[in-house]
Amino acid sequence: MKPIHYTEDQVQQLRLDIAKELKLTIKKISYYNSRNGEGMHCNLYINNKKVGWVEDEGRGGSYKFRASNTLLSGDEDELRENDRVLNEYRAHVNNYPQFSQDDRFTGKPEISSHDFEDIIIALEEEYRARKEARKGIFYKDKGGTTKFVSWKTGNLTKVKKVHGVMLIQRKYWSLKEEGHTVLYEDVLQELGVVTE
Repeated sequence: MKPIHYTEDQVQQLRLDIAKELKLTIKKISYYNSRNGEGMHCNLYINNKKVGWVEDEGRGGSYKFRASNTLLSGDEDELRENDRVLNEYRAHVNNYPQFSQDDRFTGKPEISSHDFEDIIIALEEEYRARKEARKGIFYKDKGGTTKFVSWKTGNLTKVKKVHGVMLIQRKYWSLKEEGHTVLYEDVLQELGVVTE
């Protein structure tokens, strides 16, 4: 059977859906400067239970996954169980069907499969995008390209104070009327920009 072909955005959504299905989340995400770039560290949760941590050392290599336990004294049984669960989930992700997507460099379709690291990267990218969504409006134009309109004066509090929320709401509604898809509307609702 020929794998289904997806766009990059569809692959991202597919990976977020897999994370949701597996009840996989990341929390306490922190970034730091490493010698070769930006590093990232976060805690890994399955079914709302912390089972380990993830680290990207910012050197271009693979992410590190480590099981952890909740006690500082080190409950070895819990550590072994979390390690087992983590390995089981990593193996399970590889069982999802392969798919096709265009290679970023050549533009030619290539067959890909899911990897646990890819799921974590999708979660981390979603976290960053949602954080950035507090600084403007993300939308997809009619061609499917993601674009961003920032608040020109910095943060939303300043924009509301200087221009009022009406200016932002007008931009939001004009994007919708032009047929664009506004992303992260829940963040805009949370900020009081959109009330639907």
